[in-house]
Amino acid sequence: MAIEGRKMQRPGQGNETRLPKRDAKPSPPFRWFTLPEAWNWLPETGEWLPALRKMAWVAGVNGGANNKRMPGGFDPTGPAQVIRSKAGTIIEPFDSRLEAEGYDGYVRDLDNTSGNKVHFGMFEEWNIVGTRGYRRHNDDEFHDFQRFLLTSKIVAPMHEEVRRGKLEQQQSRIDRLVARVGAEPSNGAVRSKLDTFQATLYGMEHGCSITEAHDILNGVKRPAVDVDAEPETPTKRGPGRPRKQASK
Repeated sequence: MAIEGRKMQRPGQGNETRLPKRDAKPSPPFRWFTLPEAWNWLPETGEWLPALRKMAWVAGVNGGANNKRMPGGFDPTGPAQVIRSKAGTIIEPFDSRLEAEGYDGYVRDLDNTSGNKVHFGMFEEWNIVGTRGYRRHNDDEFHDFQRFLLTSKIVAPMHEEVRRGKLEQQQSRIDRLVARVGAEPSNGAVRSKLDTFQATLYGMEHGCSITEAHDILNGVKRPAVDVDAEPETPTKRGPGRPRKQASK
């Protein structure tokens, strides 16, 4: 049975399945945020997407405090200052741009069997099998969300200096592996890892998937596909045309 969790509610709104406590430890509400230097390269597509991190949005953590005068009884000044001191961007869950695409209220929660709250993102769901709970993450939908943060300008594009630094880091990894290959020329695992690292660097530089990068570096040519070509119609057997007899 797949369970997605309750959608986060605006302060003052009310929101029952319980998760097994052995698999679902209590976790606080949170906000996603990004940092200018934090980006993930996606091997399947060759994209750079903003890395999302979680900041606990609860009293007693990172300066968060209870305040009955604030919405939800919580003063987020402390954690917000921590993020902004690092030039980070808070992904506000009730940003109108998120609401337009159905991403608003992205925090979900469920109770576990001890009565404690478990908070998680909207791209996760729980599957309960017997007395066990299994958490699954929808990577495709999550990547769509990361892309939306860029196209909606909630998150600024990757700075060229950050991109250059990521490429230099990858080149340093390659240099270390080249040295290992020289010291262990018969180590196939190290050589294979080097090939992967080199394809990764090529994909990072040129915006192509790691599969395409492997093909380019290895000189593999794939047949071009004409997307505008009419699909071929199978040849029909003409009237009276005899069927080919199987040879005996």
